[in-house]
Amino acid sequence: GVPKDDAEAVKWHYKAARQGSLGSMFSLALAFQKGRGVQQNYNTAAMIYLDAAKRGHALSQANMGLLYASGVPGVPLDYGLAYKWTGLAMERMTGEMRSRLVRSREIISGHLTPVERAAIDQQIGAWQPERKPD
Repeated sequence: GVPKDDAEAVKWHYKAARQGSLGSMFSLALAFQKGRGVQQNYNTAAMIYLDAAKRGHALSQANMGLLYASGVPGVPLDYGLAYKWTGLAMERMTGEMRSRLVRSREIISGHLTPVERAAIDQQIGAWQPERKPD
């Protein structure tokens, strides 16, 4: 097989992400989150995840929610946004990924009041993905 070259993969994902590929945006954000092929940078990862999440990419929504819930360097701890993004992702996922998100979201919900949760659930119900800027 071909040897794995994380830096080369990042280069290609960057090019595809600039063309609007949500999957490549997710892969690029994951590279920054994990420090694979680039220096680890949670803030950069979050900015890329958020861009893809706003456009409806479920895995980016899930990871954005989990970053907000974890309070990693460069990403503010925000249980409301964590609840929102994990909730949006759950609507688009099935199987084990959805089950993991349900468990994470239950923990996140414990940091919010019932009124806060209801308001966010209402936002989720009305949410529409953004269109890619031209």
